[in-house]
Amino acid sequence: RRLSRQYVLAHFRGEEGWLVSADNDHAKYHAELARSKMCLAPPGWELWSVRFFEAILLGCVPVIISDHLELPFQARIDYSKFTIKVPQADLPNLPQILNSVTDAAIERKHRAMQQAWKAVTFQRPSGGG
Repeated sequence: RRLSRQYVLAHFRGEEGWLVSADNDHAKYHAELARSKMCLAPPGWELWSVRFFEAILLGCVPVIISDHLELPFQARIDYSKFTIKVPQADLPNLPQILNSVTDAAIERKHRAMQQAWKAVTFQRPSGGG
């Protein structure tokens, strides 16, 4: 599972229009996500990754690199409207896949993500407690 992240670091670091970093500065990382249109969300130690939720919170379309990802409430939330899913086997073709996504498609995904944002993020109840 962690091979996706390692593959991206090794193969796409110099790709034009890509920002691939192994930097551990969280503030810099979050600023980079907020400036990006699409953000990779490869699996972490589990089948899902916190990078998926960070991308959504910062307004970046998550690019899910996974074959068998189960997301919370997927029976109720159509994640395909605001994510891009790439099978593990297609990882070598990732630049071509993402370059084929039109600006109009990204804009539609951004709008859908804004509508679904509250459903996929924890909202603290108003008031004390």
